[in-house]
Amino acid sequence: MHIILLPGLDGSGLFFEAFRKLLPSSVSSQIISYPRDECFTYGETVDHIYEQLPRDRDYVLLAESFSGPVAIDIAALAPLKLKGLILISTFCFSPLAPLKTLLASKLLFLLNFSAPPRFINWLLCNDMEPKLSERVARVVDALPTETLKSRVLSALQVDLRGALDDVEVPLMVLKASEDRLLDPSTSHTIKKYYDSAELFEIEGPHFLLQCNPEECLKVIEVFLKRTQSSLSDV
Repeated sequence: MHIILLPGLDGSGLFFEAFRKLLPSSVSSQIISYPRDECFTYGETVDHIYEQLPRDRDYVLLAESFSGPVAIDIAALAPLKLKGLILISTFCFSPLAPLKTLLASKLLFLLNFSAPPRFINWLLCNDMEPKLSERVARVVDALPTETLKSRVLSALQVDLRGALDDVEVPLMVLKASEDRLLDPSTSHTIKKYYDSAELFEIEGPHFLLQCNPEECLKVIEVFLKRTQSSLSDV
């Protein structure tokens, strides 16, 4: 089985390292990152990813955080070789309530995105990974401010609940038990609009794949094996 990995807000894919090292030899993986200097909308991001998807082999899309809506939109387009969708610590529409979304959108362009590692560690890693948080801070600080603001604004405005009606591949959602960034309802909303989705709560913070890759892999492997088996039966 082949997995396409779509990264979080930083767009780099650098933080999939721990997870990729645990993958068995029977599973290959590929990161599709986002251009650091492009202020893409979600629609433009979907186009950027779609053009790079395999045309000659079956694959599963795995998307975390910011990339969840991208993966949902791609799955709704029904690419021929897409066989499954895995969503981790993510959402299908604005993770904030309408009034908060409006306020955040208005204030967004006044903000400075330079965040200290200690705050990143508290918010994304629940004080578990100071070294990882230092790396995240460096990567985020190196990105153009306008790129980051554009991505945050896209996340605040997105709504792909309707697109889930057009997704026909198996879908699995991994929800972090102690997510300090996203409201717990975001994962349940995906389940609500895609009733057959499998929803698993994994112990850990928003950076679930980085802080608890072993537990994530356990359920992901089951999903991949089942997907592979269904392909063999066709």
